[in-house]
Amino acid sequence: QKWRKEWLDGSRPERQLRRVKQLTDRAEMLYGPLEEAQLEGLRASVAVSVFKAELSYRESLRRHQDTLQTLHQLQGTSLTEAQARAAVHAWLARSINSPDAVYRQQLETITQENCHALAALHNSSTAAQRLKAIETLKDYQADAQALMTGQR
Repeated sequence: QKWRKEWLDGSRPERQLRRVKQLTDRAEMLYGPLEEAQLEGLRASVAVSVFKAELSYRESLRRHQDTLQTLHQLQGTSLTEAQARAAVHAWLARSINSPDAVYRQQLETITQENCHALAALHNSSTAAQRLKAIETLKDYQADAQALMTGQR
C-alpha cells in the first residue's frame, strides 16, 4: 500500500517529483548537496524516463506470488533435498531474471537511462563533491571490510 501510494497514486508530475526527490537524496548521500544545474539534470532525466510504475508494481506482485507458491511447495510436500534445492534455485532465477519480457525490457532501458544520468551527474560534480564521494565510498569500503571480518 505504501509503495502504491508513493509510486502509483497522484498525478504524473507528483510522481516525477517523488522520483526526483529519491534520486536527489541518494546522490546527496554520495556527493553532498547538489547544485541547481545538477538538480535540473536529474529532473530532465526523470521527465524523459521510460519508467512505468505499473510494470514495476505488477512485477512486485508476481514476485510475491512466486515466493508464496515456492514456499508452499517446499512446505506442503515431501520433496527430496535435491528437489527442494532445485525449486529454490528456480525461484531465485525468476527473481533475478523476470519471466515477463516487457518488464525485463523496461529494466534494461531504465538501467541504461540511470547510467547516463549518473555519468552526467558525476561529470558535472565539483572538486568538493568528488572528495565527498571518495570519503563516502571509503566509509562504505571500511564497513564492508568490517562486516566481512566481523569487527564492527
